Amino acid sequence: MNSKKKEYTRRDAVGLIGKGVAAAAVTSAVLGTAKEVKAQGAVNLEFVIKDYRAYMQSAPQFQWTTQIIVRSGDFTKQCTLYFWKDEANLPANTVAADGLSGAMYYPESRLAEIRDFMRYERPIRLTIVAGNGIGTLANDADEKPGDHDLRLSRLVNNTP
Repeated sequence: MNSKKKEYTRRDAVGLIGKGVAAAAVTSAVLGTAKEVKAQGAVNLEFVIKDYRAYMQSAPQFQWTTQIIVRSGDFTKQCTLYFWKDEANLPANTVAADGLSGAMYYPESRLAEIRDFMRYERPIRLTIVAGNGIGTLANDADEKPGDHDLRLSRLVNNTP
């Protein structure tokens, strides 16, 4: 008996795999057996900040100097913004497995900028993408250029 193996090139193998996947998709569509596909992975953290509480400490054994805990309006979600010493390596932003809390890390040199943003912008949306750790603080509504300055001058001058 002659048992000669058929050799496949990489291109042939990929073509056969592609045909198998296509056949399975067509069969699922025809027979109505396709199942809903859900993205797998971690849950993102996203909410509009209702309020915050700041903690400042001077313990030299910790890498952080300040933390600001921000919470959602219904108090079901929260995130801690850690401000680490400028010379320290920042950890990656994280989201809890249930998507209800998280941690964002900034260098201490950005503390004044973040505090001002939180004081003067409204509403602010916090987002952490669990898959890549990218965290953002962003104003949640469009704003006209100079709108803050106009509101501030009206407040100072007590004019409508």
